[in-house]
Parts: sequence; structure tokens; C-alpha cells
Amino acid sequence: ASGDLILDQDWGYHVGVKNTWRTLTTKEWQYLFNDASRSGLYAYGVTVAGKANCTVLYPDGFSGTKVSNGDLTSYDTASEWEAAQSEGVVCLPSVGARSGASVSNVGVLGNYWSSTAYNYINADNMYFDKDKIHPGTYSFRDYGYAVRLVTDSK
Repeated sequence: ASGDLILDQDWGYHVGVKNTWRTLTTKEWQYLFNDASRSGLYAYGVTVAGKANCTVLYPDGFSGTKVSNGDLTSYDTASEWEAAQSEGVVCLPSVGARSGASVSNVGVLGNYWSSTAYNYINADNMYFDKDKIHPGTYSFRDYGYAVRLVTDSK
């Protein structure tokens, strides 16, 4: 470790290390949601097995059936969702956020940390609501956002 607070966030330090779980960088969040080659490979405001306002991600090259933004009847049952997962589909639930001792916006906003620092006080994050996805925003580091772990392909 370099001892540099900006570089060594404990949730993202292992970027690029094979077989290690880590958090996506801001560039990776932006690739998932802003890259033209991924057009149509995600949907927000989706209901997954009874959980409202999720964002669903499809793997690159996905050719199966996709849902649309705001689709309130998608993946109605656990078995439908399990079938989608077996094809590599990922769900990001709207987990809300913690600030101090209170938790808010569960089922309304999905707030997920990036491993990219903004400065010593803030870190980058991605959030979504039922109408839009915002990759590459930033918030105070002491907010309780979710961490979505990934591992690089082998």
C-alpha cells in the first residue's frame, strides 16, 4: 500500500488483480451505462421477483429476451429471475443509503460506490432512480452506500 488515502480505499484497492473481488471503478460504471456498444444492455425501474425499481444489467453480447425501462412486470417470480441469472443477467436493487443512523430511499434509489476517489472528502459513486442512471457522481465518503463486488474474467 502506498499510504495515500486517495489511492487505497479499502473497497477498491485490488483493481486489476486477477481472482480478487473488488468494486467497479467510475470508468467501468460509465462503460456499463454510457458506452454506445452497450446500448440496450441495461434497464432501470424494473421489478425483479417482487422488488421494485431495480436496474438490470445484461452481459456484453447478450441475445436473450430483455426487459424495458420502467417494466413493472419483469421477472415476476424467483424462478424467472433464476433463469435470467443463469444467462449472466445481474440485478442492482434500489438499496437506498445510510447517513448517520438513518437509512432512506430504500426501494427508490440505488446508491453504489465506485472504487475511484474524487478527493479526500468524497468518493465517486453511481446511483439510479426509476427514471435515470447517473454513473460518475460523487458523495461524502461517510455515506453508507452499497458495494457491488466483481472479479475480473479469468
